[in-house]
Amino acid sequence: MGTFQMFNQTGSLRRAAVRAAACLAVDEDVARRVWEAARPLLRTGSRADSLAAAEAAYRLAERGFPPPMRWADLASSGDASLRQAAAALMAVHPEIEAALAQELVKDDHHAVRREAAVACSALANRDPDLARSLAAILSNDARFSIRRSVPVSLLIPAEAQGLG
Repeated sequence: MGTFQMFNQTGSLRRAAVRAAACLAVDEDVARRVWEAARPLLRTGSRADSLAAAEAAYRLAERGFPPPMRWADLASSGDASLRQAAAALMAVHPEIEAALAQELVKDDHHAVRREAAVACSALANRDPDLARSLAAILSNDARFSIRRSVPVSLLIPAEAQGLG
């Protein structure tokens, strides 16, 4: 047997553990403890850590657990990763503020706008008017990948022409 070295990026195991725990949470107590483990990741200043915490919040909400933060706080955060989580949560969160949703679809970060575009189809089941207004804004996005992510079923024919 010889010696070996293992190289690991700082914090990557913690991020992986938080992601896995969020997917495996079975009750509200476990979900609360997962968020308690994820919350310190928001304070590190690392984009990878923020994404892991945001993904944990999304996975917990997706599984039906109460959101660890108010949606409005996520949507108005200075951290693009948290705004991206808020955009993704539009698909499942029951309390979406239309004004903040419209700010998310105009966000400076393309990942936030892409998540909002993908969430529009699920949002259409709960609030079709809001989903259509967001899709109309996103259909004029400068990035083709975002325009392609907009559900065509939410657009009027003139808006859908720019997606092809």
